[in-house]
This record gives sequence, structure tokens and C-alpha cells, in this order.
Amino acid sequence: MVTGQRFTTAPGVGRLFWPRRAFNTLPPMINRTFRLLACALAECQALTRGGTLRAGLLATLLATSGCTSMQQPMQTVPHVDLPRYMGDWYVIANIPYFAEKGCVDSIESYALRPDGKIDNWFTCREKSFDAPMKRKATAVATVTDTTTNASWVVRFFKIISVKYLILDLDPNYQWVAVGHPSRNYGWIMSRSKSLPDQTYQQILNDLKGQGYDTSKFQKVPQAPPTGANVTGANATGGSATGRSASQGR
Repeated sequence: MVTGQRFTTAPGVGRLFWPRRAFNTLPPMINRTFRLLACALAECQALTRGGTLRAGLLATLLATSGCTSMQQPMQTVPHVDLPRYMGDWYVIANIPYFAEKGCVDSIESYALRPDGKIDNWFTCREKSFDAPMKRKATAVATVTDTTTNASWVVRFFKIISVKYLILDLDPNYQWVAVGHPSRNYGWIMSRSKSLPDQTYQQILNDLKGQGYDTSKFQKVPQAPPTGANVTGANATGGSATGRSASQGR
């Protein structure tokens, strides 16, 4: 029997079996490269759950994935009141990736279904505040930790499942930080189109404490309502007159 080693990207994210002697015969630097690649492949396998990734998504995941087993598990918030969490959230900042590239006025929306699952859809304007709001993605989320309601699995196109962790949440449900076990994806969102700078920096500090490289986060342009005088994270010029994401359903 060939002995081997299992590489775990994060609890429940994915596993990959690789013969141990295949690593031991490699030079140290190449050895490490192959180990990281093995973890990346395991994470891709977990995200697809038996489905097939498009070539662009696979390339992105392989380029950005790493072994999260080398880091401490993330800590979610102790409890999420799902009805309060539902509705529209403006994306204040994220770790850029292909699916949201070029988006401004980005909105994540959630609606609780009778069966307990959550409808999730993403809308934005493409590259310009003058562009119309467009729905870019639709998904269904399932709460996997019903004790906290803070761990979800979001399913896209019926074949791609992605972990969704609520890491930080305002007691009044005015802002939220969402992460992924790989720490290669993250979002800071708000009920309004901007956050006070002090609040934004505190959220980044909390994410850094969860093992994130917060230098990867970039603000997403959000145009304030016409005539509004907005200061803080994501305050920017222009106007946004398109309908809300919830009106587009």
C-alpha cells in the first residue's frame, strides 16, 4: 500500500491525497510549491463539489489559493438574527476577483425563503455611475451552522458551492464583514453607501486579527445619493439614480 498525506485547506473545505514519497524526493523549494498546489487543487475540488469549473475560475483559484490549514480557523460572530440580516448591503470594500471586476455601486441582497434557505443576488453598475444597474449573479445560500447562523454555503449555477463566514457584525446590523476560509476573498458591506473612516479601519483591524492581509482590500466606488454630502470610506463624486437591487427581483 502506498503511504500518503492528506492536505486539508480548512475544516470541511476539502482534502487531497498525495503519495508522501512523491514529496520527500523533491528539493525543498519545489516540495513546498507542490504542497501549495495540492492545497489549491483541494480547495477547487471543494468549491465545485463534483461540478466543473470554468477555465477562468479555475485559473483564478489556482493563482490565489493556499493552505489555510497553516492558519488558525476563523471565528464567526456568536449569533446572526437572519431576518434582520436580510435586505440590501452596499459593498464598501472587497478583495478584488474576476466576478466583481469593474463594478461600481455594488449591492449584495438577501431574502429569506419559506424553506429556510436564502436567495442571494448581486447587482452593480459596470465601470460607470451612468451605467444601468445590472444583476451579475444569483445564488442560493444554506445556513450550515444553525447555532450561530454565521456560517453559510452559497451555491452558484447549481454546481459551485462557496463558504460564507460572517466574521464581524455591527450590533445594529449597519455593517458586516464576510470572509472565506482561504482568506483570499473578503467583503466589507454597509446598509449605507459609506462608512466612517474610524469604523472602516476598526473592521480592517479585526480582519487582520483573523489572519487576513488587509492590504489586499480595495474600496468599491459607491456614488452618494444626489445632493448628499457624504464623508468617510467610499465617499465619491457622481450620482446613482438606478433602482435598488430588491426592486429588480
